[in-house]
Amino acid sequence: MKIFDDYDLGKKLSYTYSSARPFPSIVIDNFLDSQCASQCFSELKNHQDWGCESSSNQYMSSHQINKFFTPYNMDSVDNLYLESPTVYSVLQHLNTPIFTKFLSDLTGIKDLLPDPDMFGAGCHRIKTGGKLSLHVDYNIHSVTGNFRVLNLLLYLNPQWLDEWGGHLELWNHEEKKLEQKIAPLMNRAVIFTLSDNSIHGHPHPLQTPPDIDRYSLALYYFIKEPNQNYYPRNAVVWHEF
Repeated sequence: MKIFDDYDLGKKLSYTYSSARPFPSIVIDNFLDSQCASQCFSELKNHQDWGCESSSNQYMSSHQINKFFTPYNMDSVDNLYLESPTVYSVLQHLNTPIFTKFLSDLTGIKDLLPDPDMFGAGCHRIKTGGKLSLHVDYNIHSVTGNFRVLNLLLYLNPQWLDEWGGHLELWNHEEKKLEQKIAPLMNRAVIFTLSDNSIHGHPHPLQTPPDIDRYSLALYYFIKEPNQNYYPRNAVVWHEF
């Protein structure tokens, strides 16, 4: 099955990416092959093996509500491969050199490194009432020590009403205001550069019917060494305005 093949798109959209506010970012609709995206949704909707970080982390419990994810250990990697093979293939493809080259062309960030172990990444599922507080992500990978510089979020929700909420919010740190509000629509990718000021989240509780969840894939990318001064953020720093 075809996954993604428009690798020239990175160079075409590089100016749009670099000039976005409140920080370099872009929304790309129809990101994957449509048949591939539909199959991913079908697999995730039927996937049974999900972990929940907030259930074992008291600090996270008030900031990350009704959020589930996979993979979360080696057994769940195997289960993802067996139960959701298209999803697994997409995650693998988005970590290949040809795809990270596309991301470098788009963002201007050279020598991007994927994270095949998907530390904190992979498949995300938010149930009704769920939220993810406004935050800035960790910047140092706890295993490799690599410096995190880029997020790719791919939404997989074929049925979505605006009043359900669940929009990704991008906030201006200096002015403390919302600059972008992005609906989690089917096959919509959001890519953005991470920094101390890249505040994002969906802070308002999800208002979906009980049988409709919010699905997404999350990929994180790194460089070997930061090219600026920084303070390590091994844990998520939360910002509430």
